[in-house]
Amino acid sequence: MIDGHGEVKARQAAVDGTALDLLARQQPVAGDLRAIVACLRMSADLRRMGKLAVHIAEIARDRDPETPVPAPLWEAARTMSDRALVLVAEAVRAVVNRDAASATLLDHDDDQVDQLRQDLYRELLAGVPGLAAEVAVELALIGRYYERYADHAVELGRGIAYVTGRSALDRKV
Repeated sequence: MIDGHGEVKARQAAVDGTALDLLARQQPVAGDLRAIVACLRMSADLRRMGKLAVHIAEIARDRDPETPVPAPLWEAARTMSDRALVLVAEAVRAVVNRDAASATLLDHDDDQVDQLRQDLYRELLAGVPGLAAEVAVELALIGRYYERYADHAVELGRGIAYVTGRSALDRKV
């Protein structure tokens, strides 16, 4: 993940370059303009998602050979990771299929990730026996990174809703 982030940045630059070229050369209107604007927004969200994944990978690398998540909190962190990845898969399907109706469901799934982050914070604040302060801070950051990752997945869905003219998903993040 860490090594691959340069490729993510390069792809974002290529998408943005193509979008800006289309704006300059084609002067699109209506649906075409909405699609280009959505692509610009979504490429920024995808790049940020890549950076959040890099942050998590860096914590794991820095803790190696130990796990960055101690046993008492493993299930909470794993559930957050799983939910965030499912949310991304749902967002990708909505984008690929240009399915604004499915995109509207992403907010509900994101609320679950938000709740999981709050639950993780509560567990950390309640105290985990033997948990070093540095590890607790890193776990709080991991929770935040997963939560933001999921938020960006919702933004991908909002991008397709914007392209299709569906206004029920106005940007709120």
